[in-house]
Parts: sequence; C-alpha cells; structure tokens
Amino acid sequence: MRRRAWGGRPPVDEREARERILEAAKDVVLRDGLAATSVASIAREAGITRQTFYRYFADGEEVLRNAEVRGGGGLVKALVEHTQRFERLEDRLVEALFFLALEVPKDPLLSRHVGPAPTSDVASEAALGYAAEYVRSIWTTEYPVPSRARAKLLAELQMRLLHSLVMQPRDRRTLRRFVDGAARPAIRGWLATLSE
Repeated sequence: MRRRAWGGRPPVDEREARERILEAAKDVVLRDGLAATSVASIAREAGITRQTFYRYFADGEEVLRNAEVRGGGGLVKALVEHTQRFERLEDRLVEALFFLALEVPKDPLLSRHVGPAPTSDVASEAALGYAAEYVRSIWTTEYPVPSRARAKLLAELQMRLLHSLVMQPRDRRTLRRFVDGAARPAIRGWLATLSE
C-alpha cells in the first residue's frame, strides 16, 4: 500500500513545501545525526519522494545550508542580546566567542562548520559573510567602522578562534580563563590596528 504524499496534507504553496522539508531535515539531523542524514531520509521524514524533494532543493547540501540559516537565526538573536549588554567592542567580541564556544557544539547543523570534522571550510565565504555582518551589527563608536574587507578579517579571526575552542572542549571555567587570557589579547591587538 502506498503512502500519501506529504502525509495526506499537501502544502498550500512552495514556501510551505520548502519549510516542511527544512523542518524534516532538522528532525532527521537531530534524531539520527548528520552522518546518517541523506536526501532519502529527509524525503521519507517529510512524507515525499526524492523526486518531489528535488522540485524544491537542488541537493542535500542546499537543504542543510537553508536549515542551518533558519536554525542559526535563533542563535544569532540570542548572541546579539547577550553581547549588547556590553558597552566596549572588545568585550562584545570576547563575549561572542565565549557564548558561541558554549552554544555552537549543541547544534549539529551549525557545528558542521566548526566541529571536530567540519564538512566545510571554517573560513568559507558563507560563514565569513554571516560572521562579518554580525561583527558590523555590534560595532561601537570607539573604533572607526571597518570596511567589509576588514570586518571579514576580524570575522575570520573570530571563526578560527571559535574552531579551536570547539575542537578542544573545555569546562566553562577553563574556557573563560582561556578566552580572557589568550583570545582577548588577540582581539585587542587586531582592534588596535584600526586606530593606526
């Protein structure tokens, strides 16, 4: 006996179809892990065929990228709320690193970029683009606003520091000591170059 497409509840439009596939992808990753996630498993979870999946997404990588952007929105919102409590830019950048080192490993989609075996370059254009926009969004008036290229350099520094922190997990106290003792001076040094 054949199953009914979309579990018998077809989407009303393309946007809803894409959303349901993204939700299915997230559910599969959370339940089975990233390594076991495939187009077939996402399609099965959504109650559709692979052919239907390909009407909405080019491949599994595209759906995972879209799902991580969708899921990352909540993390970014929490990150901005957390870092806005600090007046100085140096403190905001250090706190962002600390916050992300604790939170990113909890998200299997986001940790694809900075986990022990990243499936994409930690300094990929997409990752750096998001990070650079975040850096520019928290900028304070104590330093000149950097060009996009300079913001991207700072974003890359942050991403590489984050990658190293996620690769070598630490308890909260040890992480705090490291971020304040080693990452803060690196960030402070980079910020000093803006005044030159």
